[in-house]
Amino acid sequence: MSPELFRTRDLALASCALLLCVLASPTAGAQVLFAYDGGAGATWELPSAPGAPCGQPTNAPFPWPHVGLIAPCAVPPVPLLPTLPAPGGILGDVASNRLTDTVFVTDGFTIGEFTAGTPFTAPPGTLINAFPIPAAFGLGPITGMCHDSGGVIAGAPLLFITDGFAMVGIAPSAPGTCGPPVLVTIPVPVPTLAGLATDITIDPFTATFWACDVGGAITNFTAGPGAPFIGAAPAPSLYVTDGFAVAYVSLAPFGPGAPTFYTPGPCSPTPGPITGLAYKTGAVDYGVPGPTFLPPIGLVSRGQASSPGPTHALGIAGTVPTSAVWVAYGFNIFAPGFFCPPVFPFFGVPLYVDIFTAPGGALFIGPGGPGLALPAAIPAGVPPGLEIHIQIFEDTSAAGLGPWKSSNAIAVAVSAP
Repeated sequence: MSPELFRTRDLALASCALLLCVLASPTAGAQVLFAYDGGAGATWELPSAPGAPCGQPTNAPFPWPHVGLIAPCAVPPVPLLPTLPAPGGILGDVASNRLTDTVFVTDGFTIGEFTAGTPFTAPPGTLINAFPIPAAFGLGPITGMCHDSGGVIAGAPLLFITDGFAMVGIAPSAPGTCGPPVLVTIPVPVPTLAGLATDITIDPFTATFWACDVGGAITNFTAGPGAPFIGAAPAPSLYVTDGFAVAYVSLAPFGPGAPTFYTPGPCSPTPGPITGLAYKTGAVDYGVPGPTFLPPIGLVSRGQASSPGPTHALGIAGTVPTSAVWVAYGFNIFAPGFFCPPVFPFFGVPLYVDIFTAPGGALFIGPGGPGLALPAAIPAGVPPGLEIHIQIFEDTSAAGLGPWKSSNAIAVAVSAP
């Protein structure tokens, strides 16, 4: 291994001064960050950083309680690792599988798998599997983990876990079985500059790993032959946290990361002391439906917008069967792709999506209904960083006579898997 070492302990961004370090790699399209709060036994979905151009997201952060990790197992999993005191309060982490749109959470001894929004019938945070970490894997209590959704390391999706000293890749048991995981890769050391590794993440563009440690250092290292992601690798940027604030950091050049729709500023607070960080490429919700005197239309994105993103879909609520429904879309190719504040070009309803700059536009999708689910899978080969803005419009007369209604808008940024 030839690790490349970067220091974050000397970095001060706005109010961020990072020492103890956990991290997540955005792979050119992070939109939502998950944070693990070991003290509260919950996972948080974090809102946008302050200063977002459209005030997004409109949804507040919510906790996913998972103390005990009992359901769906008839008997709670019994930890198979020795129960040791948490070293410095850094046990536990969260990781996202972007192909299945599920989230893995560990308290250091047991791993639970939760839905993140797919399918539509399963509310986010539903526990669908849980299993202990066998002592035979040769690790102590887990301090960090990441999911190789694209299978760039071993040719198949794996969950990588570390006790701060060594790392292994495992295949989790099937949802609903609560069976033991399978050890796939041999233990490899996690190189650090300043002691115990507190978190790990994977870079699918280079088939390498990043690790944070208790001294605030970031290490880039290889741990296998790998097969780099096909596509241009962006300049490395990471989300890092000391447990109380999250910073978006560029490593080339070293400093604040370039602003994104989700992260317009380099620093944002956390809802509490967190010991784990991961990212999800779900949509960011922004804007408000209109007009306010009519029942609103709701637009949500389900699944994750990685490329490929087989679970990605749209959900529409609040339209009626006698209406005509249109989907408006804009891209960030030749323009930002969105309007904030909105414009009112016609119909008297707010338009947040730039339909006027090609290849933006609008598409008739048919009559409405109390609940519509539209498959919107992301194919392979879509360049990471492509941003798609979507909004729904409804002609309640179905004949162009109105009144017209519009939904909130969503921003979908494509990422590597």
